[in-house]
Amino acid sequence: MRVLSLALTLQWILAATVYSQLQRATLGVATEIRSAKNSQGLVAGDFDGDGLADLASYNERQVLIEFQTKDSTLWYPSDPNLDAGKITKVLAAHCNSDKMSDLIVVDGKASVIRIVLARHGHEFYVHSSIKFKDEIPEILVADVNNDSKNDLLIFGKRESGISVYLGSGGGGFAKSTVWLPQKSFSSVSVIDFNADKFNDLIAVDWLNNELNIAKAFGKMKFSEPTVIRYENEPHLIDAAPMDEDSLPDIVVTFVNSSEIRILTGNNSGQFDNHSTFYARTPADRLFLADMNSDGTNDILLFSLEMHGLTIFLNEATRMVSQPEEFSCGRDPHEIVLFPHQKTNLMNIAFVEKGSSIIRIFHNNSVSLSMPSEIAYAIGRGAGSVLSFDMIGNNRVDVAVLEKQSQAISFFPNQENGMLNGKFSIPVSIEGVNMQYAIKNGEKSYFIVTNPTGDAVAVTEFNSKTYEHTSYTVPVPNNSELLLRYVDKTSKMLNFFLLSGDQNTKQTSIARFTQIAPTRFIEQTIISRFEPPLVSATIGDFDNDNDYDIAFLGKNAGRGMLELRTIIRDESSKTLQPHLDFAMKMQEFPHVLMWNADITGDGYPDLIFNLLQPINQLQIALSGSNQKFQEPKFRLRIPVNVKSRSQLKLVDVNGDKRTDIVLNNSLTKEIQVFWGAGNGTFPTVNRLIGSEGVGGFTLADLDNDNFQELIVSDSLNGLLKIFPLK
Repeated sequence: MRVLSLALTLQWILAATVYSQLQRATLGVATEIRSAKNSQGLVAGDFDGDGLADLASYNERQVLIEFQTKDSTLWYPSDPNLDAGKITKVLAAHCNSDKMSDLIVVDGKASVIRIVLARHGHEFYVHSSIKFKDEIPEILVADVNNDSKNDLLIFGKRESGISVYLGSGGGGFAKSTVWLPQKSFSSVSVIDFNADKFNDLIAVDWLNNELNIAKAFGKMKFSEPTVIRYENEPHLIDAAPMDEDSLPDIVVTFVNSSEIRILTGNNSGQFDNHSTFYARTPADRLFLADMNSDGTNDILLFSLEMHGLTIFLNEATRMVSQPEEFSCGRDPHEIVLFPHQKTNLMNIAFVEKGSSIIRIFHNNSVSLSMPSEIAYAIGRGAGSVLSFDMIGNNRVDVAVLEKQSQAISFFPNQENGMLNGKFSIPVSIEGVNMQYAIKNGEKSYFIVTNPTGDAVAVTEFNSKTYEHTSYTVPVPNNSELLLRYVDKTSKMLNFFLLSGDQNTKQTSIARFTQIAPTRFIEQTIISRFEPPLVSATIGDFDNDNDYDIAFLGKNAGRGMLELRTIIRDESSKTLQPHLDFAMKMQEFPHVLMWNADITGDGYPDLIFNLLQPINQLQIALSGSNQKFQEPKFRLRIPVNVKSRSQLKLVDVNGDKRTDIVLNNSLTKEIQVFWGAGNGTFPTVNRLIGSEGVGGFTLADLDNDNFQELIVSDSLNGLLKIFPLK
């Protein structure tokens, strides 16, 4: 074998970004309650008049109401048994003078809007109806004539103008007038944007790509609209104060576009084109609400395309910060905001197509009691999960890599086992795997890799201030991270990569040494392997505080898998590899390797997973002569682990013996193999099913000497925690 230490190559970083933003997380604990079967919609309202928001889900034949109790994690379901025809849409609004929200139910088959009033005892009755000749248009409920009674505004792309049905205050509505009948509107909002106590109108003329803003100067009296014309068709509009003053500003999205614009209002009722920014995908729902309790409204965009919610936190400095992205499950259909109990803290609820549950993401400022199992809202494409003390307070924190959101979500431990809601750290690549290295009590490095990419993303994160510096290190394609550590003297990051060249079919190991905040030196440690490499791992096999290499090579001529080790001396000079043992093979599978001290003798042992078609986990113990012994223990149960991150070596039950926890793709389970302390694992237990699991880790979050299983559920967009007592 030719082992070379090549000339040093200086690698400049492709991109470096410094962030400094200390902000409170937005959403935290996730819970589930019952919904109508195969729900097609969801609305929020106070249907029993107790001052707490309730949730009503519906399908074509049923409306099911979940009444919120004083404990917002407990809900009381009730079916009002409405005879409302074929339900296509439901709205919640106060239609009479009592304190209870009522239902406005659209019967799409009969082209009828039915006003369904609530009464005490969780009962409802049809009070009145409005008949249409054709398909029911869009409906907005608002007080348009400033008499403190809700009215109905009927509009749509096939309608002329906005038809106003004035509310009587007793549950009835009578048609009054049509505003701007020469135009057709696709979106309408009603708000007092000049603080004169008269509600004004904002409407989208979709045919002319116009935003029409009309001031009210009396009951049902409006000025000629101010028209703002765009190149693209405006889609969604909403208005609320977005800057330091108390005047509402307008937020606009556009059809088939990810562009968002904020129009800033002034004392004269005029609007300036203040700022433009972009989401990842076009929005299907737009909300404005203060989600992080800083006194300013934030922008929430729900996208059916990305199956998720994006929250742009507004810092009240007329700048929109780094967005927080949350996955809303497999196929979310409708989403609503509702207040937590009698506070201004907004929670989020949504339903998925074909499901019978409402999933609630609670505001992170809400204090909830800890159930036996707990879930948190996370972003899209969640994968690797890490757990370690990032803050230096002897409490384990959690981080999740989110591929589609291109972010790392940091969950600080509240010191009682509960986690704060996530704080997002942007990542410059679509990462697949993530590891960490601790720099000091406050700072850590996150190293994110993608086997098919040509870069490694490194983020230095300060868990006290939330400052983070991100940069990208160019690396060869098909690289795998074998080891990372922080040099004790320089406090700089070092990592080893295993890379395969598709053209030459050669595999090499390179070491990357940080010499400045955004500069690394690349040094090739091994330029080629002989026999050809199957798998490798790096560890300190002789306890000399220097890293050694163990690798499996394929000797096709002899039909053998050969394990060789390279023991490096203190000066990091590479020595000639020696053969430890060879295993006869009928065919050569792919192999994954790990190293850990399984027997407790102070020397690392080797764990092999021989993948398909063998599907076997084997243990090679370290010997007294610095050689590994041929595997004697082989798990009887077939095992196939997809990646290195899907196997953990940890003492699960506190018996001072290392156990193996892995995601077995053959059984679709996360299993624990209990260690006997002598290199054998005689018994196995199933922990949970692993469908949709992106990654997992184990940690003692509440310091009770028992591990918790922490899992990223990428299908449902949840971080789940299971106690293993």
